[in-house]
Amino acid sequence: MSSPSYLSLCCADENSSLNKPLEERVLLYRSVDISCLVAACVNLIGIVYLLMPRLDSDLSHTLSTSQTRILAGNNVRKVIHILIFCDILACIGLIVRSSLKLSDLSLPLCVILHVWIQYFFLCTYFWNIAYGVELLMSLKNTGNSWIKYVIGFILPLGLCSLQAVATYYPSLNWCLSSGYEKTLVYLSAYLPIGVVIIVNPIIFYHILKSVRHLLICHLGKFTGSERDILEAAKLKFTLIMLVFTICWIPNLIFALLQSFEDKETMFYPFLVFAIFQAISNPLQGVCNCIVFRGWPGFLTSCTQRAVGYSRVDQMEESIEVRINSLSSNAFSQRSENDRILGFRHQRTRHYT
Repeated sequence: MSSPSYLSLCCADENSSLNKPLEERVLLYRSVDISCLVAACVNLIGIVYLLMPRLDSDLSHTLSTSQTRILAGNNVRKVIHILIFCDILACIGLIVRSSLKLSDLSLPLCVILHVWIQYFFLCTYFWNIAYGVELLMSLKNTGNSWIKYVIGFILPLGLCSLQAVATYYPSLNWCLSSGYEKTLVYLSAYLPIGVVIIVNPIIFYHILKSVRHLLICHLGKFTGSERDILEAAKLKFTLIMLVFTICWIPNLIFALLQSFEDKETMFYPFLVFAIFQAISNPLQGVCNCIVFRGWPGFLTSCTQRAVGYSRVDQMEESIEVRINSLSSNAFSQRSENDRILGFRHQRTRHYT
């Protein structure tokens, strides 16, 4: 789990754990560590399973390869892989931290682990934004951009550095307890979550508007097939936001509990939401894999119920053929890697 409260647990003060704030004491409970360790292991196993190359044909009929194909161009796929890779690195840190007792960690190792976890989870926030930005830029045919790397790596580095300096400066003998520094650390940790929840739906809305406009302008019609394409995009965006919100809303509630004046009497609410964080934060990676790639054999029935059994194959062809035809006509001078609406060249003779 990712929490700025972990950062101050590394402080080498003479106070016992009983004298620490409640939001820090609950993180030392064994139930939190066990929950985090199990969730992180499940996440890594699930990601490895989903990313394994497959020879079976089941993948050709999952949600990821039909309804969401319009959202999986080469540049966008690269963003998705980076997002999942950041989740993996964060979970490796969680497994190491949860496997060792915090009290047994040396101070340098404690600091490195917590900063590592905090940084890569911050990266996952901003790569969610970078995903939307890349979709929008690809749709507008702007090609490769360095902006996503600034958003995905540089901004989290700045925020993580700010948290580390505010927590450990001037030395590890000083603990972050209250005041301006603590407010700064918590804002830099939790504000990005709110930014993703607010900004990404706005970006997705503009993407849907652009897709609808291109479909109408270049195909000259808006029939059931075109509606299926838009519905596929809406479903993909809804699932992305649902996964992110479920995985990170416990952190916001945990932070909100700390604003109560009588928080020392709220042990069980703090412990419950600490466990929720320990479970939901690591599982973000495997949930993203399911959303972006699909779970073999599991989401097929969901796809069929959403668009009708008789229209699954038709919609698959519509997304692949019609959109590629649109892309070839509208952006014939550009590489297919630069476009959200073109992924594999399909000639117009393919549609009937």
